[in-house]
Amino acid sequence: MTIKFKVASKPQPIRIKLKAQKTLDNNIIIYDHNDFDIVLQPEKMKILAFPKEEYSDDVYNSQSRLFSFLSKKGVVDRASIRGSNVHGSLECTILKPNEDINPIEAILFLISRFLKFEGPMFNKINDYEENITDWYTSPDEDESTELGKIPHSEKKGTMSSGMPYFRTFYGYYFE
Repeated sequence: MTIKFKVASKPQPIRIKLKAQKTLDNNIIIYDHNDFDIVLQPEKMKILAFPKEEYSDDVYNSQSRLFSFLSKKGVVDRASIRGSNVHGSLECTILKPNEDINPIEAILFLISRFLKFEGPMFNKINDYEENITDWYTSPDEDESTELGKIPHSEKKGTMSSGMPYFRTFYGYYFE
């Protein structure tokens, strides 16, 4: 089977949109992810990911997915992915290109693709959290009872008041 393709004489410019800013020392900080901020350090050829609020397993998993994605695309060194000196942050080094490619532009493009892929997942998580809060605070009619519908009785539950017992390491201890 043969595959035919046409190579364009000029590559078309690609526009990406990120919530980012440049720092005084020419680093680029990207704020688009819900769990962490991404810092590109072009002069040091490094990428860092700092947690936004509290560090958790979910934040680490998100950071790990980013660096795994970038390493599979061949722009960062997989062996350099490690924890940084700031608690909860990860870092890695950017590979040096051997062609006429700007590595920072390539990484910004790949980060935008990663964020586009992760965005719907976070929208679903946020929707679920809102729905579960609504479900707990205002349940449907068939899932709730009004006060007074449950008749009161002297004995309720499984604990008998006649003989209390306590569970110990070896079995039951009766008082």
